[in-house]
Amino acid sequence: MPILLSNESIGVLSVDRLFGPEIDFKEDIRFLTILATLMAQFVQLNRQVERREEHLLTENRSLRAEVSAKYNHFFAVGVSPAMQTLNKMIRKVAPSRASVLLLGESGTGKTLTARIIHELSQRRRNPFAKVNCAALPDNLIESELFGHEKGAFTGATQTKKGRLEEADTGTIFLDEIGELPLSVQAKLLRFLQERDFERLAAPRPARWMFALLRRPTST
Repeated sequence: MPILLSNESIGVLSVDRLFGPEIDFKEDIRFLTILATLMAQFVQLNRQVERREEHLLTENRSLRAEVSAKYNHFFAVGVSPAMQTLNKMIRKVAPSRASVLLLGESGTGKTLTARIIHELSQRRRNPFAKVNCAALPDNLIESELFGHEKGAFTGATQTKKGRLEEADTGTIFLDEIGELPLSVQAKLLRFLQERDFERLAAPRPARWMFALLRRPTST
């Protein structure tokens, strides 16, 4: 039985007939046709996954090259003492696991600085997550940041990882952290100090290791 994908034969399915004459031969052919179709679909899905992975790898390399170029440009044009001081500070904190506070007006390059710190760290092959705290809905802030267990609230039909957990072993950049409710800021403070947090309705806290890059509002 040929295995066809887009009218092209990609293989052949060969089997021994196990049933006697009481089973119609056409039934066997019909079954093998369905089986060959399923095999072709699996091959197609596998090819799509491979193409997707190749695309992501290419995109990742492109982004890294872009960050590298921006980094070089960032400090090539920044010859002032302040920029040179920033360069030294970035190189000093990048290899560490310390939490970093980034201050500055809009458009001064805080996100780029956070990305550069990540790319210069040992976590560069792991996730870099950016969270705009001001854009999180008030009723979903804790769930978005810390995650929740199944049944934690109405509509929580399954366990969900939070942004902090998704950034495990990598770097998370919390933008506009001062816009978060004080109750959530208190939980983030505990996370900064203890490096652990609890999903909503979780039986025990989880401990994670990654750098936290954050900046408050002007207040």
